[in-house]
Amino acid sequence: MHNLSRMQQLILLVFALLMVIAFPIIMPARAEMSRFPLYLDIKELYLPIVLRTLPRFAPVCSVTNNFCEPNNAPEIAYGPLGNTQVFPAYPEDSYDYFYITLPVKGSLKVELTGYNATGNLLIYRFSDTTNPIANWGQGGSNMTLNLSNLDAGNYFILVYTASGFNTSALYTLKATF
Repeated sequence: MHNLSRMQQLILLVFALLMVIAFPIIMPARAEMSRFPLYLDIKELYLPIVLRTLPRFAPVCSVTNNFCEPNNAPEIAYGPLGNTQVFPAYPEDSYDYFYITLPVKGSLKVELTGYNATGNLLIYRFSDTTNPIANWGQGGSNMTLNLSNLDAGNYFILVYTASGFNTSALYTLKATF
């Protein structure tokens, strides 16, 4: 069962459930079984089901996950970031994409601190990565963006580094929603 794809596992599970639930309903009583060439008398069925607890939010960036790299494009953005969780990362390339999920309509505050490079902090809607809905645009080592009245859903956070790439000075990113 471990070598089967998720789709194959799902098909087997659905088939087994149909056999247990639907087969007895559509098959006639034993007295009439002489007309049917197949009869299954299933009393118990044991299925190997693996339950896994998945984390609700991404683990904090650290040495063990290469400080959230690679996260250089929206398609491989790191997340979802937890509310008020601090994520350290290096400005070692131009694009560091993260994403958050707002559970309900509300506000979002994104703070970038200890940024020892030249760049920008931007926020995009998940459906539009070409037009930022917030743009710090002033540079500096500390940047904060505040947005209100945002619809529930996913949003990208981009830490854009134009110059000063390094792997010696971590910055921290925190989203509060």
